[in-house]
Amino acid sequence: MSLADEIPAAIHTLDTLIQPPNPQQSVKATVMLVSLHAHPRLGVSSSDAAQEKIHAHELFNHATKMLEHEDPCLNGTVNALTHAAAATMDDLEMHIEVAHLWQEDQPE
Repeated sequence: MSLADEIPAAIHTLDTLIQPPNPQQSVKATVMLVSLHAHPRLGVSSSDAAQEKIHAHELFNHATKMLEHEDPCLNGTVNALTHAAAATMDDLEMHIEVAHLWQEDQPE
């Protein structure tokens, strides 16, 4: 299987994981899906690539909301973010990638 086949397969797998009827609330899977949708791929038209970026933007907003709704309390005490949430929020490369995505979408 070539890389050109693996990316669409990965997108399909992650989409299946987070979509109904049994959606998983996985921040990691959602962020991976954002990354895959944000990057242009061979054989994807410019209009489809634009739709992919819009979808990436929506997924990123969803991932951000999932992080914001982490339960801050556990047994009556303030709890640090879960390891997955903290790692996602501290992922510098992801934030740079998102910034590039947003910068491309903004008119100059």
